[in-house]
Amino acid sequence: MLPVVGKFQHGLVHDVNLTYKQSISNFPAVDIALEQKHSQHSVVTLPKLPKHPRDSSKYMGGGILLAAVNVEGRGMVPVGLTAALDDPEETGTRDGVVNPNYDEIKEDGKAQLNLVPRYNGLEEDPFVLGFFTIPIELNEKNQPIVFAVVINNTSNIGAEHEITGSFVGFMKGTFKNRSFTISGKAEDADIHRLLLTKKNKQTKDERHWAVFADGSSTNLLMPTPPDGFEDVAVNPNDVWSTSIKVDGDYQELIRLGGKANIDTLQNVLESFTLLQCQKKKTDNNPICFIE
Repeated sequence: MLPVVGKFQHGLVHDVNLTYKQSISNFPAVDIALEQKHSQHSVVTLPKLPKHPRDSSKYMGGGILLAAVNVEGRGMVPVGLTAALDDPEETGTRDGVVNPNYDEIKEDGKAQLNLVPRYNGLEEDPFVLGFFTIPIELNEKNQPIVFAVVINNTSNIGAEHEITGSFVGFMKGTFKNRSFTISGKAEDADIHRLLLTKKNKQTKDERHWAVFADGSSTNLLMPTPPDGFEDVAVNPNDVWSTSIKVDGDYQELIRLGGKANIDTLQNVLESFTLLQCQKKKTDNNPICFIE
């Protein structure tokens, strides 16, 4: 797939007025000339892959590297994509270090990224690089969704570049009686986030409830909502556990006028992991489960 990705071409249109719609078919049609080639190349040193939260003796099998330009007040403009695997020949010798994704690269832990040079108003905006990893073994029965990413902000990407930092750990635990008890502390986590979802049986609408806590917490107790609000913490359909590592700490982020807000969080975000909690059944052994 990588040679095909390298042949992609890029287009960019400014100031398109979009409003939120339930269906993408309601978005306006926009003509975009795909004329920019992925003519910039960088050999990127990637961090060591995390171990699988279900089995600490095994590493995740590889990752995807995404490059984007962070346009202040507008969002991210993707400009490059590549991937790399640890033990692509499946010899059973994963060590957490990816193998080169191009023959020209002779050193493990490196991958070539082909990207579009900044153009058409993006020239002064910084890059964001995200190295994402998920388990390769997606065919195992009843496996939860597992996701991890390391994020770097940089003013420039040269012929050689290094993704600094490491993957934060996974938050494992049990959700029971409005409380999430952490059984496996997430290494290096500054913030814990628990997302609860619940579907209304009559309207089919889905409610979401996000709760944040300091990374040193061992228990997340769900508060009782005000009168008139549905209590999502009673028999939720899904529970998602997230660990977050930032440049700073929990208090700096939640303080009014502190280091970051919802619009600038990406500037201090260094890594996060996502783990789907499951209802315990006879044919699975979840590492994060709902009782």
